[in-house]
Amino acid sequence: MQACREVVSGAVAAGGVCYSGEECISGDCGGELCSGSGCCPGVCSPSASSAGPVPIGSDCSQDIAGCVDGAFCSYSSMPPICQAKAAAGQPCDASSGSEECVAGTYCVASSASTGTCGTPPAEGQTCYPVTSGIACDSSLDFCDEGTLKCIRKIPPGGACPWGVGCVDYAICSSTGMCVAKGRAGDACDETNGPGCLGSLYCYSGTCAFPPATPVCQ
Repeated sequence: MQACREVVSGAVAAGGVCYSGEECISGDCGGELCSGSGCCPGVCSPSASSAGPVPIGSDCSQDIAGCVDGAFCSYSSMPPICQAKAAAGQPCDASSGSEECVAGTYCVASSASTGTCGTPPAEGQTCYPVTSGIACDSSLDFCDEGTLKCIRKIPPGGACPWGVGCVDYAICSSTGMCVAKGRAGDACDETNGPGCLGSLYCYSGTCAFPPATPVCQ
């Protein structure tokens, strides 16, 4: 929302070192690179526009200020234009999350590509499994592909026949069982699981923290 943009604004001028666009006056940090080993700095780009938010129906491809409140930059046409957000009950692109819907609603998927702006289903309600975004209202639940209902995530030791659905601290292994993610020093397997907790990475079969200082090229 534009109100949020006005509260938080970058202070680094064009040409200054940055690690994210939020640090720059222009809002654009060019050349920054983040990976498992950390982040390498970029350089603040010149401001692309000083005209402020783009009105509905106008080209938003080059304007970093974004669209006016109640609108989003739609790439369904070229060039992309600012389009009014859909109200509750109106159709939306299932991959858009909350971007295409008015504040307080989310694009609830009904197929791989279509959805309706509204509130994600609660536990026990009908849902559609999605590869990204929100399928259920609670982060404790997931959309079971067998029943198409929102159910509780599966703890370690439980079966995950669809390859998903484990609690956040576990992963579905190649054997179809939820396995707890490893802590620092625990064994790991990037291909078959288990993976590692939080910011840990699997290095040569062992969960470890990334190097303190990344190597920037």
